[in-house]
Amino acid sequence: MSDEQDAAVAGRTTAIAWATIWLALVAFIALAYAIPTGAGSIIASATRHNTAKLEVLLGTVLVREESSGLEANAASGKMLVEGDIIRTTGKSQAVIWLFDGSNLRLWPDTILTVEQLRSSRFSNDRTIIALRLEKGHARAEVALPPTPSRQIEVSLPGGTSLLREGSYSLDAWSGRSELVTHLGSASVTGAGRSVEVLKSERTSIALGQPPSVPMPGARNLLDNGDFSRGLEGWTATADAEDPVMGSTATGVDEGRSVVVFQRIGGVKHGENRIFQAINRDTTDFDLLKFRFDFKINAQSLSGGGWQGSEYPVKVRLKYRDVYDSETLLVRGFYIQNDAGNSTVSGQAVPKAQWQTFELDLLSPAQVSPRPAALLSVEVSASGWDFSSRITNAELMAE
Repeated sequence: MSDEQDAAVAGRTTAIAWATIWLALVAFIALAYAIPTGAGSIIASATRHNTAKLEVLLGTVLVREESSGLEANAASGKMLVEGDIIRTTGKSQAVIWLFDGSNLRLWPDTILTVEQLRSSRFSNDRTIIALRLEKGHARAEVALPPTPSRQIEVSLPGGTSLLREGSYSLDAWSGRSELVTHLGSASVTGAGRSVEVLKSERTSIALGQPPSVPMPGARNLLDNGDFSRGLEGWTATADAEDPVMGSTATGVDEGRSVVVFQRIGGVKHGENRIFQAINRDTTDFDLLKFRFDFKINAQSLSGGGWQGSEYPVKVRLKYRDVYDSETLLVRGFYIQNDAGNSTVSGQAVPKAQWQTFELDLLSPAQVSPRPAALLSVEVSASGWDFSSRITNAELMAE
């Protein structure tokens, strides 16, 4: 081999050696970067399982354990893990205390599944809590986040809600759900769209539909209280002790849809009523007010009649109080009491003038003890002859 060939071979050998050295150096640097980066990523994403604690407030609370698949009565202090399903019965209530300081109170006939209770394993960076409200009513009190990143998600029929620090009411029924923000803000998502629900706002979700545009948190529990759809949603009844039956009809007065109670020629007791069942638990409401407008044009029986129970306009609110006793709250109104009859539950009002009656059902000064469940609302006219009308009945709750 000539000197020139020897030099060429040596040059190639040297080039290969340097290339090998550089490749090894690059690989070393890459590994030196990748190993801690990968380890850091694993450490950052690693989570540990946490528990929640059950507190039984009332009645029988059942828990289906993920580990066994069996449902059994649960006592206060039971620790809950991912996959457990909590079910309250007809008259039971419970609180679930979450590991981040938040809690959910469950009302009767409610089913909740614990889906995730996680936090960062090697750091104090993340908190992940996921729950599913299958059915019923819950109140979520979300505490200050204990970590820089905190996600509390409650799934509902038709969508999901992401809750931030604050207070929320959540309802789940067959095919639809509702969220009310009392304090704070929540993101509610369904059918690929999201809305922000701020303080004193609510949204509802139907299966397969996006959440509704946020509305005021207070809503009217009475259906068709303005009678714009006639007597739809109401049940009308009547009775009389003589052959003269009164009438219950809808009409228009000063541009408003009204219900007209009318009886002419009666000489004994007669009564016409409209009734609507409510059957709504009220213990989670911060606002519960009943109001309606009425006008009395004529009344032949003085005051409230001989027993103080017959009025040309009368309202009966039936509710169950916090001591589980059923109570009937009665208010009557009249325009004359020439005979000096009893008016023990009545109030005099001007003739042929629109009046407004409003009652704060959560005010101890007006209603005591506090209602725990509102059962029904009835508005009636009774006595001998009468002519009266009502409109704008509302039972506002939040």
